[in-house]
Amino acid sequence: MITVNQIYDRIVTALDGIYVTKYYARINEHLPCVYVRESHSPIYAATTLDMTDEQNRMYFYIEVYGENTEEIVATIEATMRGMGFLEELSEMIPNYDPSIERVSLRFQRVICGGDTLEQM
Repeated sequence: MITVNQIYDRIVTALDGIYVTKYYARINEHLPCVYVRESHSPIYAATTLDMTDEQNRMYFYIEVYGENTEEIVATIEATMRGMGFLEELSEMIPNYDPSIERVSLRFQRVICGGDTLEQM
């Protein structure tokens, strides 16, 4: 089964040289920065009675902070698409400091027990 860490590592690798974190903290000295958060929920509608199957709807919430973030956003979108995630949201959000762009992205995918990521 595909793990959260495998997906996070793939994002970090794609964004070589950019500060990527899972922890929400003040990081002004590390711009540009990408903040990655994950959540998941089981899909009960298709669950077997003995609960032996694994099916989760996985969501990734990714925020990009910095200046001229278009290239970073495009890299994230391509990386997530390459892992079979559908993009549900991409929007520019007003930031406390207007000189720093803030882009919020959301992706989702159903992950089943036998799913694996293709080698890079």
